[in-house]
Amino acid sequence: DKGITGRTYSFSTSATEPDNESLYYQFDWGDGNRSEWYGPYTQGTVGNGSHIWPDSGVFSVRARAKDTVGVQCKWSTPHNITITTLPTLKIQNIRVVNGRLHSTITNIGTVNSYDMNWSISLKGGLILFGKQTTATNQKLTVGLSTDIASHVIIGFGKTTITVKLETQGEVFERNATATIMLFFI
Repeated sequence: DKGITGRTYSFSTSATEPDNESLYYQFDWGDGNRSEWYGPYTQGTVGNGSHIWPDSGVFSVRARAKDTVGVQCKWSTPHNITITTLPTLKIQNIRVVNGRLHSTITNIGTVNSYDMNWSISLKGGLILFGKQTTATNQKLTVGLSTDIASHVIIGFGKTTITVKLETQGEVFERNATATIMLFFI
């Protein structure tokens, strides 16, 4: 299994008990943290626990049960989850230069973006040319910025500008409004 830092992931477990007593479940998250004891559950009932990993790595999640008397079983076989960190991108300075929309994109995260796809699109008004510009598979190193630009835009009326970035399943978006008169924005 795979996950991303800072997101909640849930796991479930169940057990049976020979004396038909209720059970409590505990999870070891593989990062030095353990859950509280969840329960009581009737035997065979599924118990759930959730955890957020703040750091990337491979973590071995285990579970165990104890009965109402306090007798604990051994830890389960570990279930590995690989947690990764995604790039964090910031969209800045939507502006007009020579009839084209520009925006500065900065990687403010801790990992490089290797597959950034971006688009600049306009909605509303009468856009005759340059309604959408896209690019794919762009790289952006941590701490660096890049300038993206639309095609020349020609149209009339009030429009909403959307700058959208996608990288490794994460989406970043910023909107602005403008009025277009031919190629003047």
